Amino acid sequence: MTAIRTYIAIFYCLALATACATLPPKSQTATPAAAPTQVQAQQSQPSPPPAALITPTTDNIPLAAKSIGIILPLSGPYKNYGLRALAALQIGFGLPTITPDPAPITVQQGDTLSLIIGDSQGKAELAIQLVDLLATKYHVLAMLGDILSDTGLAVARKAEALQIPNISFARSPGIAETGPYSFHFGLTPQKQARVLVQHAMRDLSLKRFGVLYPKHRPGMEMMHAFVEEVKQQGGTVTSLESYESNETTFTEHAKRLLGKSALPNVPFEGLLIPDFPKTVSYIIPALVAANILVSHDQRIGNIYRRTTGWFGAEPIYLLGPSSWHSNLLGERLGSQMDGAFFAGGVDFSASDPVTTQFRTNFDAAQHAEPTLMEAQCFDIAMLVKSMVQAKKGKFSRTSFRDQLAETQGFQGISGPISFDKDGDSLTPPHLFMFEDGNIKPIRVY
Repeated sequence: MTAIRTYIAIFYCLALATACATLPPKSQTATPAAAPTQVQAQQSQPSPPPAALITPTTDNIPLAAKSIGIILPLSGPYKNYGLRALAALQIGFGLPTITPDPAPITVQQGDTLSLIIGDSQGKAELAIQLVDLLATKYHVLAMLGDILSDTGLAVARKAEALQIPNISFARSPGIAETGPYSFHFGLTPQKQARVLVQHAMRDLSLKRFGVLYPKHRPGMEMMHAFVEEVKQQGGTVTSLESYESNETTFTEHAKRLLGKSALPNVPFEGLLIPDFPKTVSYIIPALVAANILVSHDQRIGNIYRRTTGWFGAEPIYLLGPSSWHSNLLGERLGSQMDGAFFAGGVDFSASDPVTTQFRTNFDAAQHAEPTLMEAQCFDIAMLVKSMVQAKKGKFSRTSFRDQLAETQGFQGISGPISFDKDGDSLTPPHLFMFEDGNIKPIRVY
């Protein structure tokens, strides 16, 4: 027991030294960007287009009114996520990154097109009203949003009823199946679970898995998708343990994961933790304190074996969702994360000029690194902008929908953009791993 306490003490000393040296100051946290004074953004309703430009059918959109509707939660509990998504869309459309004033509708005018920005406040009822308003009063060509599961599905259903093309960024599956005018561009829990389990079982020959998950919607959705995928691919889930979303102490949870297993035998070879980096950075030390070897770093493994006397002990693999794509875990835990892998959608370390410029522009607007969600918003904005710019003559919602459905291999920073017959994204997921505290790409599926 003295040797075990020595090993744990060594880890906590190393972790504390790493965290103190690398944690960013509070002043570097993300804050909404201030609106540049030269941007034309107004809350008043736009003047109707000249009568000569209005065509007799409701499907034909006045060419001078190439307006795209945006529905995001720009106030309320999900405000920060909505503002980040909006900034990415604005960058993709080549427009200034304004922060709308509190109002249901904001109009941002550009040379090629205009954005009619609606604030859903994260409420499905309000999102439905915004769809109706953008469609019948502002005559938008298409809509983008929402990013939340409930509002995303509500927007898709209402837009489908009005026959307006809509591209959703919500995580929920089944949005594209709403109808022919509904498209989905996002990395759902099902897609993430599939690549995680494929890599774990086919490449690493793992068969037994545990899940330590939070009781919030993203965590529970990922847990269910992962458990189902493990079963479909012939694996076994041996341990399931949940915790409240606001918990910060995980010692007892780690013990319950082990059950009646006698160390160094662990009842699982891979452990999924579908939560955000800050919470994960609290969980890993609790696993170490429970004498679970999680790091594939040779030096850490040798220290563990010498201090415990368990010379045959092998480390487990840690698995995570796309929310793990953050430098925070490497900064706080260093080599303790070595060997852990997670699903993602974009390689932000890529040196191509488009990715580099997007990261620079987004950091200037939001004072933060972009995530997968923002990259997907940026990609769709670039796609829609290219479609609008290339169109000659009258543009209808139906022709826009048809052209969107026929998109094949439009190159975004998240990969080539295409849609299947239902309108779901075919952009392949990525897989990443931690090595020496750094994130490195493994492959694209």
